[in-house]
Amino acid sequence: MSSHYRCRRGFTLIELLVVIAIIAILIGLLLPAVQKVRDAAQRMTCQNNLHQIGVALHAYHADRERFPAGLSVALDDGVPGNGGSGAILKSSCPQCSQPPVHGVWGSWLTMILPYVEQGNLYRQLDLSGREYGYSLGDNSPGATVVPTYICPADYVPKTTIAYGAYRFGVNSYFGNAGTKAWPVSVASFNGVLFYNSSVKVVDIMDGTSNTLLAGERYSKDQAIPDAELSDWRGWAWTNYNSGCDHLGDTSWPMNSPGSVIGQDARKCNFGSAHFNGVNFALCDGSVRFLSMSSVASIVNYQRLSVRDDGNPVTFD
Repeated sequence: MSSHYRCRRGFTLIELLVVIAIIAILIGLLLPAVQKVRDAAQRMTCQNNLHQIGVALHAYHADRERFPAGLSVALDDGVPGNGGSGAILKSSCPQCSQPPVHGVWGSWLTMILPYVEQGNLYRQLDLSGREYGYSLGDNSPGATVVPTYICPADYVPKTTIAYGAYRFGVNSYFGNAGTKAWPVSVASFNGVLFYNSSVKVVDIMDGTSNTLLAGERYSKDQAIPDAELSDWRGWAWTNYNSGCDHLGDTSWPMNSPGSVIGQDARKCNFGSAHFNGVNFALCDGSVRFLSMSSVASIVNYQRLSVRDDGNPVTFD
């Protein structure tokens, strides 16, 4: 028979196994590289988000000669018209002040919307509406997802969260409230963005390049149910108890687990899914990637969050 019609020999089982093993090894070598590229891209996107947020905060300051209140909420001080649903009780927070603008309700993320190319959304908001006035239902303005407010590496099981009939678009970023953000009754008020704050650049006595302005939050903790972290992060959620949605603090090191620091402290803990650190916007407009090793100690970390303690921390 002519060799033209002879059957061609196929791969043996051993040859197939060798090829599969080689492919598996190649995949194993490539996956870490792919993961590193993805992590780097997510970190860069997050830094860009914080850069835009920092620019927006300074643009707000340029227009009003102060940064926005971290959370603008009425203070019920016994004067008729100052109380009502969602207000801060003076008895629970004697050191609290009235918001910079009377009758305005909203987080710092709400107030900078016009400066992150969300002017149309901002114009839909009735800031005199108490608590959840602009978050009534799926199609309400407060349920809108703002891409700049979400880090691609964050744990975001859903981009709109529900609380009864109310709906809130989520966020991945905290304003720096200082060493203690929330609850309001124990807040420190020594950061830059806190309850009814009205901080100016000149008030940042430790230097704008030495003071945190905003940073990341990571909403995943094996010790805490999802609903207790990922559902407390609406940029439009506004009342006396919503500080854990908008405000972060330095009571504990970054990315501290809830099993160590407790559920309430974890809600205001700066953190991220980026490897070994967290992105922060500083008060000079720069963005830095910080870790506990880069700030050297919890003491330095807390000093970075306090605007005027006389102990500025400089970077190498």
